[in-house]
Formats: sequence, structure tokens, C-alpha cells
Amino acid sequence: MEQSDLERQYVFKPIPLHIKHTISVSMILFAFLSLMGNSLVVYSIRPPKTPNSRAFRRTSTKLFVRCLATSDILSALITCPVLVIEIYVPITPSSWACHLVRYIALFLTVITMMNIFAIGIERYFAIFRPLSPPSNKTTKMLIAGAWIIGMVMTALININIRRRRYFIDEDKYTLFCSYDNSTPTSRIINIVFVLLVYYFPCIILTVLCIRILRFLKHRRRTGPAQMAGDINNSRRFKGSYMLVSLIFAFILPYLAYVVYLTVMMILKPPVSYVTDFTVRYATAVAGYSNGVLNPVIYLIFMKDARARLKGLFTRRQRVGRHHVAKERLQQTWSKKGEISAPIQGLEAATSRSRSITPGKEFCLEEEKGCTPNLNPGTHSAELESRYLTTKL
Repeated sequence: MEQSDLERQYVFKPIPLHIKHTISVSMILFAFLSLMGNSLVVYSIRPPKTPNSRAFRRTSTKLFVRCLATSDILSALITCPVLVIEIYVPITPSSWACHLVRYIALFLTVITMMNIFAIGIERYFAIFRPLSPPSNKTTKMLIAGAWIIGMVMTALININIRRRRYFIDEDKYTLFCSYDNSTPTSRIINIVFVLLVYYFPCIILTVLCIRILRFLKHRRRTGPAQMAGDINNSRRFKGSYMLVSLIFAFILPYLAYVVYLTVMMILKPPVSYVTDFTVRYATAVAGYSNGVLNPVIYLIFMKDARARLKGLFTRRQRVGRHHVAKERLQQTWSKKGEISAPIQGLEAATSRSRSITPGKEFCLEEEKGCTPNLNPGTHSAELESRYLTTKL
């Protein structure tokens, strides 16, 4: 038997190309959408440069959103490229390479799960323990603990990774990295890991979310007087619907992937290499769609983020229209042979914008009989636009 194993020929991932291409394109598409969406969210919730920015940073909801968005961005930049490259290139020629690749593929998902669990715990105590809600310091400690626990738990289960041989037929075999499931001890370790990372947190979070939703529904049914009396406690309920939606948006996409791994670990059904590869990667791609769902949920529930993004794009449109109008104006002057005088006047107006007397109408200093009426500190761009208007 050993002699026949040595005579077999090694084949790298004998998967049909259309399956490889479909999975790769899907992962790249989800990673791109996740990267763009979460980057816009991070921009839209950044603390403003105002004296009240300290109050902005005290919002626990935005702390959790920033943490989840960062995790999704890192997953799009690190995890997705590694998994796509692994499909086409043999980047795991040794055991240490298997450990490294599998750690990269898993640790951000585990960290996200721990952050989701921290969100559920924080929301529960903020709503049902109003006398001692989690402080800003406690929230930051929960976030830091979620990242540390996620990295440590991934490192522990990563010890159980093996570079396994799969016999395709009588004369061919392939190698792939997966969790060792050959002994009862290894199966127990894998099952305990899945229970601690996914099943137990999902059960606890589902119970907490149901209680939170029932409480918020009952609160909405109360009369206006009761709602007005709770206005001082509105901070406790702010963002609760959004955070509950984020919890379910993580649990559901990864459900098929975790259930399939559990069935393979416990029952060990006989499946072909192509079937196992297709189901494993297809369910993993469905899980990574969570990075696309999260930005949509953020923008649905966060009005200030939507307003900031809208202001970003509309401001660019206004600037673009200003430049177009300026170019058309210069073209009109060039046709009349008057291009040099307005440009010189613009430079003069810009250089002397600080010396214009406040409290009068717009004019240049050398113009007689003009009554300037500008507020102090008027920006040179406003002077430029007014000057162009007067010259026309």
C-alpha cells in the first residue's frame, strides 16, 4: 500500500476552472464592495474638528461601528487576496505555511464574532441596567478584549491544522490544509472551538436581541407622556435597532458555513474533493458578504453619516460646477480679447483680500465711489466669484 502511495502523481487543486473563476470573482467583488462601503462609513463617522468632538467620541455606538468597519476593511485587504491566491498558486508547500494561511483566513472572522458578542452584552446592560450603564472606558475595554480573545482563540485552534493528503483516484493525489479530524481528541477540540466561537454566542445573542426588541416594541407603544419622560434616557436606546440588525447580519451569512463544518467533523460523510471544495468556499463567500451588508445597515440607521456623505458628494459637484463656469467665463473673455485684464484683476483682488475694509460692499481699493460691505475674513474664493460677476 505504501509503495502504491509513493507511485501516485501529485495534482494541485483538481477543480474545474469555471468553479475556481466563479468563486474568485465573487470573493473579489464582495471584497471591493466591502472595502469601498466601510471606508465611506469610517469617513462619515470620523470625529469632527470642533470643540464638541469629545462628546462625539463618547458615543458607544460609533465606537462599535468604527471597530466593525475596520475589521471588514482588513478582511477585504488581507484575507480575501490570500484566499484567492491560494486557489491558483500553491502557497502552502509546508506545514508552517498552512498554519499561516489558515490563521489569516480565520482570525478576522473570529474577531468580528467577538465584537458582535461585545455589542450584544453592551446593549443589554445599557437598556436593562439603566442605573449602571457601560461607560466609555468599559466599551473600549470590551472592544480591546474582543480583539485579543479573537487572536488568541484563533492561534489555539490553529495548532490543530494539518497538511493532509487526499487521494483522487488510483494514480493521483492532492494536498490541502485543514483541521485535523482523524482522532477523537482532534474532533473534540474542533467541536469545542466551534461551540465557543459561534454556537454559544449565537444562542446568547439571539435571546438578548429578542428581549431588546420586545422591550423597544413595548416602549414604542407607550403614550407620549411616557416617551417624554424618558427623553433623558434616550442615549440608552440610541442605535439599538442598528446593533441588533448587525448581530443578525453576521449570524445568518455564516450559518451555512459553520453547519457544514460541523457535519463534516461529526458525521464525516464521504464526499468528493470537488464537492467539498465547492461547498466550503461557496458558504465562505456567503459569510464574507457580511462585509457588504454592514455598511448598508450603518447608512440606513445613522442619519448623520448619510448627511456627511451627501455633503461630501454634493460639495464636489458644486466645486465642479464652479470650475466649469469659470472656464466658460474665461473662454468668453478670450473671444473678446479681454482675458489679460480680468486675470490681473483676479490676482489683485486675491492678494488684497485681507486689506478690504469690513462693513462695506465688495470693491477694489483703487475704485473710487465704491461702498464695500464684506465681513472680516472673507475667503478669497468668494472675492474671486464676486469679481467675475461684476466684470460680466
